[in-house]
Amino acid sequence: MFATRATRYNVVDGTPFKRDPLKELADECRRQGLKLFFYYSQLDWHHPDYWPRGRTGHNTGRPRAATGAAIWTSWTAS
Repeated sequence: MFATRATRYNVVDGTPFKRDPLKELADECRRQGLKLFFYYSQLDWHHPDYWPRGRTGHNTGRPRAATGAAIWTSWTAS
């Protein structure tokens, strides 16, 4: 949902929209005197480290592998 040089997998480079909606929102909030906060998760669902464990998933308690409903069941059961 924002422009980045880290990857072309973003709303500006990877969609027909070709604009940065978060920048537009931030600019307008600034003009209106509103505070705006974003939450950004650095884990990328398409990156090999993300699921099921990768380097970032060790010692988290997540299962080694799961599919479908088993994923959510294993997370909510703990």
